[in-house]
Amino acid sequence: MKVFKFYYGNIFHVIASETKATAITKYNEEVGATFTEIQEIQEVEWDVKNINVYEDNDFRKVPEKLSINDVMVGNDPEVLCTNSEDFD
Repeated sequence: MKVFKFYYGNIFHVIASETKATAITKYNEEVGATFTEIQEIQEVEWDVKNINVYEDNDFRKVPEKLSINDVMVGNDPEVLCTNSEDFD
């Protein structure tokens, strides 16, 4: 698996996928906005970078901090996290 961070403006989405091409497809299916930049997050950073997980998506609660490895499930492309409050 590989992990890519997609940006458009101040918004980002992090997607895990086997290839950059399948990550772009997943981004287009789930987000649909025109991204301005893609960065690959190297595997050596997966346990270093934390993802804040909010219970019930309630940003007033204290987040649980998980690594990228902790939130990846299986080999299918998936959105791991975002800072967009409008994303379901």
